[in-house]
Amino acid sequence: MSTPSEIVIESFRLQPLQETPLPEMYSALLESLAQETPSPEMYSALLERLEREDARRQAHARVWELAREQGVKPIRSIEDLYGDFWPEEESIDEFLEWLRELRHSDKPRRLPE
Repeated sequence: MSTPSEIVIESFRLQPLQETPLPEMYSALLESLAQETPSPEMYSALLERLEREDARRQAHARVWELAREQGVKPIRSIEDLYGDFWPEEESIDEFLEWLRELRHSDKPRRLPE
C-alpha cells in the first residue's frame, strides 16, 4: 500500500518529461507529509526520492533540449543508418584476411608443460 506522499511522488513520474512539476504538486506533497507525520528517516527518504526524481527530470529535459537544438530526428527505419563509407579501392576480402591475421597474431602462445 502506498502512502499519500508516495502517490504524489509517483504523479511526478507520470508527467510528460518536457513539463516542469507544478508548485501545486510540491504543495500537495508537503501537505501529505504533514498529515502523515513521518519519522525523520521516512521524511528524509521521501525528500531524497523527490530530489532524485527532480534531477532525473531535469537531465531528461536537457537531453531533449540539446537534441532539439542540434536538429536530431528519430530513426524511422534501418535504411536511415545505412552508410556508404567503404573505400572502393579496398575489398572486403582483404580486410577480413587482415583481421584474421591480426587476431591470430594476438593469441597467447601455449606454454610448455
